Amino acid sequence: MGKNKTPGSKIPKIFAALFTLFMLHGFSYADFIDSLMSPETIPEPNLGFNELNLKAGYDYSSYFESVNAIGSDGRTVFNSGHSPSFALEYLRYINVYIAAGAGIGAQVPRSLEYFPGKFGFVPAYLALKVRSWPQEPGMFGYVVGHLGYNNFYADSDFEKEFKAKKGGVYYGGGFGISYNSFLFEFIYSISNCEIEDAASKTAIGLTYRIWTFSVGYNFGDLF
Repeated sequence: MGKNKTPGSKIPKIFAALFTLFMLHGFSYADFIDSLMSPETIPEPNLGFNELNLKAGYDYSSYFESVNAIGSDGRTVFNSGHSPSFALEYLRYINVYIAAGAGIGAQVPRSLEYFPGKFGFVPAYLALKVRSWPQEPGMFGYVVGHLGYNNFYADSDFEKEFKAKKGGVYYGGGFGISYNSFLFEFIYSISNCEIEDAASKTAIGLTYRIWTFSVGYNFGDLF
């Protein structure tokens, strides 16, 4: 009769197999840790320490809010027409993941419900971007935040009834994907301004909220 084998006799063999597997993959694991701790080991096309982004966007789901609109005692919402917008940004990476910089945008004039003429904003802002670990071929996701000041402008038809007095605080945030040198981005932003009723000289504070989908190109490889 053969000898009976207990389950415990298999344990050393299992440990030996696991140890061999660990040793075979040890060098690739060490390379990964080295890349994580030493960003300079990442292939340069995947990293990039500068971004000069030119973006073309489309603003939608946009509306104005006012707490003291004419003929109303409470919060009033005015729907706004959809329109393109553009932005130019420069960012520099502090480390592998975080970049800081500045940008300026320009909105193509759009209409506002119950208001004559057209208006737009020109925001100037500081930007902070946090990206994921770069992936082949140069692809990563990111989140981004904006904080700055926007200039409010309006055409002559708008200003026949409402004078553009001043701009205000601009801020926003969103997420995006970078693929090679192309950007695909969603940003939710809030702009503030003040206008004046031409007849009553009453100041009206307005808050403009929009979603913007942008497609851009990163010229950072020029640096």
